[in-house]
Amino acid sequence: MNEPNSKKFLDHFSEIETYLHQLQNRKDFTPFKELVKEAAKSNAVIRRFENELYSIGDLRNAIVHRRANKNETIAEPHDSIVMLIEKITNEIKNPKKVIPEYTREVITFDCKDSLLDVLKVIKENSFSQFPIYKRI
Repeated sequence: MNEPNSKKFLDHFSEIETYLHQLQNRKDFTPFKELVKEAAKSNAVIRRFENELYSIGDLRNAIVHRRANKNETIAEPHDSIVMLIEKITNEIKNPKKVIPEYTREVITFDCKDSLLDVLKVIKENSFSQFPIYKRI
């Protein structure tokens, strides 16, 4: 039998909440919305998903705090919500790195290169800056 969406959702929520506590070095109880608000100031991934995380926090509270017993939930999150929280968890734990995402070859020129050749490359590549070195 497949794991219910509520379990997947709550597991991912717990991972995010733990991450936020660690990120802010919080050991005491801090409301989830406050953790998100503070983390969004310095963390681009949290900032990008800030509104979704607030909604996720509300859904988590509805699922957990309004149930009759510990083993029962009052709702099952939709598949799309589980996919969203999985995506957020993954991006928080494995953020994209600048390198190799934005790595590219840097074209350099020697101070003895012809100005005509340099200007041609600048025009072809729409460069606004270009390094010129005195090669030894």
